[in-house]
Amino acid sequence: MATPPEKKAKPGPKPGESNRTCTEEGCDRDHYAKGLCFRHWRASKGYKAGGDRAKANANYDNSDQGKKRHDKSYQKRQIIKKLTGATSITAAFADPVAIAKLREKRAALEAVWDYFTDEQKAILSQE
Repeated sequence: MATPPEKKAKPGPKPGESNRTCTEEGCDRDHYAKGLCFRHWRASKGYKAGGDRAKANANYDNSDQGKKRHDKSYQKRQIIKKLTGATSITAAFADPVAIAKLREKRAALEAVWDYFTDEQKAILSQE
């Protein structure tokens, strides 16, 4: 008979330590993990009060560099979608039929050729 897998330790107070409180200034809730109560611990992980995960790269996404990168990726995805019908770049490069369609329409890819990775360029350049 197989032995059950070991359970990972969950965050929270250890037995006998329930008298600890949150180390956040002005908070008197019970300790949960890393010296914080559950609410502050969760906030440290990037979660908002409603439970939605905050964007980890919000500053980068709003920067000029992040917007340019997003635009390049969007243009590349749209051209690939038009030429192959694939909904993602990964799906297009995993499908030999889609790759063949992209190779046939190489002229259409010239506008976004610089946006492809070296590996993608090598796949598209093969005959």
